Amino acid sequence: MNGGNVDQAIEKFNEVLKIDSVHINAILKRGYCYILQKKFEEAIKDFDKAIMIEPQNNFAYTSRGSAKMKIKKFEEAIEDYNYALKINPEDTEALNNRGFAKKSIEDYDGACEDWKLSKKMGNQEAKIYLINNKCR
Repeated sequence: MNGGNVDQAIEKFNEVLKIDSVHINAILKRGYCYILQKKFEEAIKDFDKAIMIEPQNNFAYTSRGSAKMKIKKFEEAIEDYNYALKINPEDTEALNNRGFAKKSIEDYDGACEDWKLSKKMGNQEAKIYLINNKCR
């Protein structure tokens, strides 16, 4: 996966999952690979499975939200980011992503509030989002 061969990485994750069908890291990483391949529905299925196995897995919710954003299911993505933030209120990636989802549904004030909070928590990217989106 790190070498850029996503197809080969998926094959390896599939091999792991044949041996251990609930191997959470293989499921999550395969889902991430599907996002890289723009196979968003497949990615969502993997993140759904990960959530069934580990309902408090913050990364699974944040990742599923990202996949849903790609297929323009913004409201559902916001729900996933909300849940991720209930699990880990300091997840600035979920905050930033939720900001973009809110912006996509024209909730500009909500988007700016998320980025402001993320910046306050020390996320450097949030500063750029605030400037680029003319948040006050």
